[in-house]
Amino acid sequence: MAPQLRIEIYIPYYYNPEPNTDPTSLETRKPIEVRKHRLIKNEIVEKFKAVSKHPANIEGVWENPQNGNRHYDLCYKLEVTINGHDSLEEDLLKWKEKLKTMFEQFEIYMVYYPINRV
Repeated sequence: MAPQLRIEIYIPYYYNPEPNTDPTSLETRKPIEVRKHRLIKNEIVEKFKAVSKHPANIEGVWENPQNGNRHYDLCYKLEVTINGHDSLEEDLLKWKEKLKTMFEQFEIYMVYYPINRV
């Protein structure tokens, strides 16, 4: 079987913290609406014809290189396996910007890498 690509995306449960709130506390952050989670899942299925959601929550911390602020997140992982194409990275960068806007995030963690299916 020809090599394919795996795309992984961490989708946040909460919007970024409001100004003047504790960025380490999820209790002060507004949860992202369930309809937005459904929307992105449906978009992936529409675009790639499949998606898998990992049930475990992912707790993450990252430091913004622009200002040194630490951000704490709670996410879940969506993944899909696709055949690659020439404009894939450009398409993913555009999609990532759309997700950052939709989920009001400073950053969205998204990776892709080659896999071999059996």
